[in-house]
Amino acid sequence: MKQFCYVASPYRSVKESLEPMDWMGLAKSYAIKGARMAKEMGFVPICPVLLFWGVYDEESERNEVLEAGLLMLEHCQCILSVKTLYSKDSAGMKKEIELAKAYGLSYYEIYG
Repeated sequence: MKQFCYVASPYRSVKESLEPMDWMGLAKSYAIKGARMAKEMGFVPICPVLLFWGVYDEESERNEVLEAGLLMLEHCQCILSVKTLYSKDSAGMKKEIELAKAYGLSYYEIYG
């Protein structure tokens, strides 16, 4: 049976760094790269950036979307972090990785 792999990729930090330029395509490409890698590793990718794209409003529902992602993380067996120029400034990714480590999940990283 396949296992779930949580894909942590930068979103808000990309937006804050590049807005008003077209930041969305870049943020989405990082998420897709991570999800594809998790799939190639044999996992079912769980990627909040892709799952919630256009569903939640980042400005008014930030905490709600982060909570939803962390709830999904509880059901994963590993986390894959997409490292980019924006990852170091991503508070969401930091929280996801800290929680994954607290759960004792396997940790993988790729460079975006």
